Amino acid sequence: MSKSIFIDEVIFRFWGKASVDKYHPALCHMIDVGIMANELLEVQTPRIKKRLYSLFGDSTGSGLSFITALHDIGKISPGFQIKRQDLAQPLKAHNFDFPRFAETNHGKIASYCLPSILQEEMNCPEDLASIISLILAAHHGVFAYCDTVIDGTPRWNESRKAITSRMFP
Repeated sequence: MSKSIFIDEVIFRFWGKASVDKYHPALCHMIDVGIMANELLEVQTPRIKKRLYSLFGDSTGSGLSFITALHDIGKISPGFQIKRQDLAQPLKAHNFDFPRFAETNHGKIASYCLPSILQEEMNCPEDLASIISLILAAHHGVFAYCDTVIDGTPRWNESRKAITSRMFP
């Protein structure tokens, strides 16, 4: 099975939000949040919009959607996914590893993995990638910087990259 077919098969198995009997895939949740960010931009006052567009140019809406959507990329990690053992089983069946002491804070995972994803997949400059990553990692109110994590095999990072590239091809 080719890597892209494998990823397409697995990409919706990562949960982002879950209740007792169902889950919302992380990818879908991230897209939902990106769309909401764009909608919130649209209802801002002309003054605020003018200021944002003067800072970020014509790509303000798409850029804001993109950055905001990435807020939960850290949920694509063994420590987060194992929080729901039942939902982790399909990932285990696809040979995703779940190290015993994997980082469970998805903000820390984002601050650790997102800079390289932004640089490699989106050609983002290193300093900007680091700033964006720290801001997104703090979306629960805590700056969750982490320079090393227990995060499983490279398959996890490949999945995060695949999700990023599918949101913004």
